[in-house]
Amino acid sequence: MPGSGNVCGLAFLNEAFELVIKQILGQTNIHTITTKYKVALPAARNYFEHSIKRNFGNMTSRAMTYGYGVPMNGAPDRPAHGLSLGLLKVPYAKIENTVFKPVVERILKLVE
Repeated sequence: MPGSGNVCGLAFLNEAFELVIKQILGQTNIHTITTKYKVALPAARNYFEHSIKRNFGNMTSRAMTYGYGVPMNGAPDRPAHGLSLGLLKVPYAKIENTVFKPVVERILKLVE
């Protein structure tokens, strides 16, 4: 069966997650963090890859209620944006609706 030429998969989850981080922190903060605190974004990516992504379907009610404390190692506090003590608060619904649902829907359309 010929394909549509579209690509979709795990890499799109990673891209969507980074977009969520940028949306929460804002362009100015993300620029400062990525240039001055070079380990912050890789720490967030690693947490997404090894914790959120791999366990998303089996999340506890705690994660669903309180969201995730995503490590942003070394990043300065930005309490107005949910960044405090090196952890960025990311709501469960934001991950579900901005990261997983769109990518899964895209995959399902390709399979149909």
